[in-house]
Amino acid sequence: MNLEHKWYLIAYTTDGNRLLDQLTGLLEPAVIVRYDKSETTTSAFYKRAFSEKCQVSLVAVGALGIAIRSMSPYVKDKLTDPAVIVIDDQGKFVISALSGHAGGANHLCESLSVKLKGVGFEATAVITTASDIRGVEGIESVLTEFYVPLNNYRKVLKTVNMHIAEGGQVEILFDPWLCENKSNQRILGNSTATSKLRLAIALRNPCYWLDERANNALDHVFYSRSLVVGTGSKRDLDETLYESAFLEVLRGLGVAIESVKTLSSITLKAEEACMLKVASKYADQFVCHGVEQLSKLEGLFEGSTFVKANVGVTAVAGPSAYILTQDEMSFTRYKKTGCTFALGRLIR
Repeated sequence: MNLEHKWYLIAYTTDGNRLLDQLTGLLEPAVIVRYDKSETTTSAFYKRAFSEKCQVSLVAVGALGIAIRSMSPYVKDKLTDPAVIVIDDQGKFVISALSGHAGGANHLCESLSVKLKGVGFEATAVITTASDIRGVEGIESVLTEFYVPLNNYRKVLKTVNMHIAEGGQVEILFDPWLCENKSNQRILGNSTATSKLRLAIALRNPCYWLDERANNALDHVFYSRSLVVGTGSKRDLDETLYESAFLEVLRGLGVAIESVKTLSSITLKAEEACMLKVASKYADQFVCHGVEQLSKLEGLFEGSTFVKANVGVTAVAGPSAYILTQDEMSFTRYKKTGCTFALGRLIR
């Protein structure tokens, strides 16, 4: 999986091509398909967009019906389908068409509406999801904001959504590691309801940041899969030793294994057996960076001339976490026998 987000744009008319030009300047899209009357091109576009492993937001310029029919063979699941926004070719309406909550289409719809109004279009945002038109934030939107993998919590999501639909209240508490610049609490649903579900969104086990009473009152914990673990090691380090060190660092901080998204290191370690094993077992991906990339960050981290002589940079773990997160948490290094670790958080 990639950490990136990609915009996919397609037009269905000649006027749509002109609007596509405006959107290209606003969004810097990865893929653009201009109107050329080719059904083969259209089909390939949707197939590719719906099969991407990174986060995709798709904008179709044309009639809503044409867009729906074109993408219908690839629509599978509201928790995994990309965000789809449809805009008429005159730019009058910006419609959140698919994955309004989980994919973030509702938020993107409003954002695009503002951008297009800024360049002269009417661009009225059209959102039809039940919670939003009632002024209630959807639980999927909140979880997506904090990188919670929705597919892992299907049954719980049904329970939460039913509770909100029946007029109940949902209180969400956030791990302080996730909300340094945000409120540590959010209320969804009926704020005056006596029927309440208490949830937590966390990187760490709640017992590390809640008192015993509050922890015991939780109905469910969602883990944010947003932790990047930067790492370096000796060559051919024993796999069991490395895995034990990795787990010891996380458990010592109370970090839930479910929170690890990425193991990150230097390109020289791309085939290091101990790292490959840990990444395949605990993370979504193993990402490596070149010496030239990491060397630009050397001044931020405590380093070693010995490490530089062996791998070309003075520090590996901290820069490998920081390059993906720009998180000052990466400045803290955890040194174990034959290996080092540093943590960073992905923050939207």
